[in-house]
Amino acid sequence: MDLFNIIINLFIWFAVFPFLAGLIPSSFMNRVGRTVTEVYLCGFFTMFAVVEICAVPSILLGKTLSFLVALIMSVMSALSVIGLIILAVGFAAETLPVFFRFRIYKNVGIADGMLWVIFFILLAIQLGMSIMVMTTDPNDAFYVGHALASVEHDTMYVTDPYTGAATAVDFRHALSPFPIFTAVISRVTGVHAATVAHTILPLFLMVTAYMIYREVAERVFDDDPVKTPVFLILMVLINSFGNYSVYTRETFLITRTWQGNAVLAGLIIPYVFLIMFALADLTEPARAVADEDDDPEVKKASPIPGLFVMLFMTNLTGALVSCPGMYLLAILEGVAITCIAVRNKRPLIFPAWILTAAPCFFYLTIYALQGRGL
Repeated sequence: MDLFNIIINLFIWFAVFPFLAGLIPSSFMNRVGRTVTEVYLCGFFTMFAVVEICAVPSILLGKTLSFLVALIMSVMSALSVIGLIILAVGFAAETLPVFFRFRIYKNVGIADGMLWVIFFILLAIQLGMSIMVMTTDPNDAFYVGHALASVEHDTMYVTDPYTGAATAVDFRHALSPFPIFTAVISRVTGVHAATVAHTILPLFLMVTAYMIYREVAERVFDDDPVKTPVFLILMVLINSFGNYSVYTRETFLITRTWQGNAVLAGLIIPYVFLIMFALADLTEPARAVADEDDDPEVKKASPIPGLFVMLFMTNLTGALVSCPGMYLLAILEGVAITCIAVRNKRPLIFPAWILTAAPCFFYLTIYALQGRGL
């Protein structure tokens, strides 16, 4: 496949699909989730949730990688069409700016703007080092090996990545088939699976991670035009100099981005914290649920249902990237939701969370039953 087609396919999968699909869950929110960045993040986790929903049954039923690619593309195309319809409705109703709200900082001086310049320079250096400098890891033989074997043999988890010999379905890793996403991107773009894992995914995932960090900073610092870029600069520096152990989050994010545990630690858990911050804020007893927007139609909608939709998508993504992610997210969310329910006197959010955590409980149950040979 030539370079132009590769770029077009990457743009579709990493820009068009996430953004258009993100308009669906973000339509259940009012102010929360309506900026361009937040819509994209909604679509990011929706796309990975679709991969998990499609991949696990396909693997267990012995389907081919080609079948899975066609299935995922069909679902994402359908979601994108729905997103386009939402855009069309927005144009017709003249409410499109709701979906394309950009944060505009007021009274920002040159010195404050330079903070953003410093951040983007440091981020560009970090991305360049992550892409251009080769980092070897023993897990390449397993995770990238699975992706490459899937592409070469048009199978999924029935080939030993170490020897290439046929084997039974690797049930444990089949429940969290993140390497299959690497294989899907490799198949649709024609790029070698190792190149996808070590070059394309780091760029995509690290940029998305900093989108999440910015959203966290915006909520924690209440859209402060100075504290937000300072926070992001500190995050870049911490990530750049956090390689004091092979097991740190920083090491995983920069040198092992293509592994599911890196996505769990660097993207999913921070996004869960972001959702919990929003839920804690929006369920405050003294807080009016209505949005600050001037549009009365927007004020009618509470963003809380949309946040639970995104929590459901995030839990599916956690199941996709890592088996430990299933119970780690359940524990983290359970503790946070309990605290929010008690503090804000909102007991009904607990059963709502149980529904969103269903993927974690479901896959953990399957894993436990399989371990007992049932």
